[in-house]
Amino acid sequence: MHGNDSSRLRSAPSPRRPSTGRSARYAAALACTVALLAFGAAYAFRTLYAAMTHERSLTRAEGADAFTVSSAASVRPSLAAYAPFAHDDAIWRARFAPPVPWWALHEGPFVWHKPARQVITDSAYILTSAQRLREAAALLETWLSDHPRDAALLLDLARLRNSLGETDAAIRRYREALAIGNDAIVRAELAATLLDGRHYDEAAVEYRQLLVSQPARAEFRLGLARALLWGNHGRAAAARVDPSGYAWAAWCSSIGCATQSCSLAR
Repeated sequence: MHGNDSSRLRSAPSPRRPSTGRSARYAAALACTVALLAFGAAYAFRTLYAAMTHERSLTRAEGADAFTVSSAASVRPSLAAYAPFAHDDAIWRARFAPPVPWWALHEGPFVWHKPARQVITDSAYILTSAQRLREAAALLETWLSDHPRDAALLLDLARLRNSLGETDAAIRRYREALAIGNDAIVRAELAATLLDGRHYDEAAVEYRQLLVSQPARAEFRLGLARALLWGNHGRAAAARVDPSGYAWAAWCSSIGCATQSCSLAR
């Protein structure tokens, strides 16, 4: 009897102790999960706080807050108006729009600010649409004082100055844009502005430069003939048109030339 009891006690299984290695793994996984959730919550709250504390007015302020837009519908096109251009716009952005890396969005992925140049161009466009050309020109002048080699905005500023009747300022800006890049469009607008400003000899020089690359362009040939004729170079102008018979006289009367210049051409 006693022998059987002692053997039974020896053969009874001992209680299993919990594995310390598995408990450590569970604790580490739980700690990582809690840390990850805490980091995500902190990042989300930081982004939300940045969005809530970002300076916003009841009316959307553009540019340097020099003016406000009370009706966004008058600024942004409706979906129906934009739909025909959406596909081409998406293609253009995919090819030419500069990428915005995620680390440049300092306040988080849901808070985005326009680049400074885009703010200037958008504000100038809105001012120009509202016929506030002088304010738009002043805005571009401010930008170009720090970025003097921005050829595109130099051209826009030259056009604004020309529209305001400030011919000399427009000519100066056209020449600055032309010095950055030899663009035929800029040179053609400069030549037309010189012609309107009665700088006939300078206009003739620019039209001759244009005719070197595009000799068959009727618009440039006519501009050169006008510059020569109105600058009292009738014979040189006659060589650019038809100096014989009624065709020359009819052309002279159509462009309003002086009688003395026509007689010089004859």
